[in-house]
Amino acid sequence: MNASWTEQPPRAQRAVRAAAVLAASLVLSGCTYLNPQTTQDPYVPTDGQAVSLGEVRVASLLIVSEAEGEPGRLVARVVNGTAEEQRVTITGEGLDESVTVPPQATVAIGEPGDPDALDVVIDAVSERPGQLVELTIVREGEGGETLEVGVPVLDGSLEQYAPYLPTAEPTTTPGGDAGAPQTPAPGGDAPSVDDDEETESGTSSGTSGTAGEQ
Repeated sequence: MNASWTEQPPRAQRAVRAAAVLAASLVLSGCTYLNPQTTQDPYVPTDGQAVSLGEVRVASLLIVSEAEGEPGRLVARVVNGTAEEQRVTITGEGLDESVTVPPQATVAIGEPGDPDALDVVIDAVSERPGQLVELTIVREGEGGETLEVGVPVLDGSLEQYAPYLPTAEPTTTPGGDAGAPQTPAPGGDAPSVDDDEETESGTSSGTSGTAGEQ
């Protein structure tokens, strides 16, 4: 009796401990099950901003510029999820750009590799790369919406954004067309003459002189 009595408390303790461990595991697993998984959260897969105007979305919205005060290219994708044509206007930073998007279609802005993309260049960006500029996005028409959004400014230090930088337009000679033949500068060498032309010219001149003497 005494031996049996002394063995029961350790068994009871082990049972209590096992029950406590099981309860704790159930609580922890329940918390994990109820919490939202981060992999299921929506996210923007680029450094650009994204806004929703009902069933119209403006995604991957950013500006690429070398520095504050330099030109910048607007980059975005306007997605129309409706069955009707939609018109979106983007203003700010000297912009007043309207984009018409067909039903169930997407219009790209500032995509160098897309021949159908719109090219929208800002004359001078007010913020340096790494900062935000305020743009206003308007969905026009019935049920239209207006949103103000901070749009990131990026430069070409990241290889994937270098092609988006605005490039200088080709320069031409004042008063002339690009690619037109250029005349020699004053004091420069005269155009060369073919040897055959020099021979014919000299022969003609000599013949003329002889005829004059006769």
